[in-house]
Amino acid sequence: MKVTAHFEKSTLFRTVHADGCQGSITPRGDIHCSFYSERFPLPVQSSFQPVSVVEAWCENIDAEEGAGGVQRIREYEVGLVVGLRSAVPIYLWFEARIEELRKLQGISDEDWQKTIAAAREAQGKEAVPAVQTLAQLVAAKFAPA
Repeated sequence: MKVTAHFEKSTLFRTVHADGCQGSITPRGDIHCSFYSERFPLPVQSSFQPVSVVEAWCENIDAEEGAGGVQRIREYEVGLVVGLRSAVPIYLWFEARIEELRKLQGISDEDWQKTIAAAREAQGKEAVPAVQTLAQLVAAKFAPA
């Protein structure tokens, strides 16, 4: 039987930029992932000097760093909760798009393996544990008993 799906955007639909994500497995066994964008903190104050008497724009000549000496902010944009049945096709879709992008950018297999290794190492060093890779989850779920 063939089913046709019609796509509509929710009134809450929005596009967000993501520099990374963090999350965990929920108590019900779903995957929870919150995406964040990374930015420098807004200054707590700045000093200006008028460029000229007639111009409305001023030149920022001094700005203090963010409150409490914060050097970088990771602002959570959106949280996502998916079950394993939904996560696997999403994982495969991302994997295919990543491979397309890798080929478009001309990244060699050797450089790609180095990139993956560096990302895995960095992931292990995060202060907050990162989400297990979906491949690990699928392997654990479907491994022979």
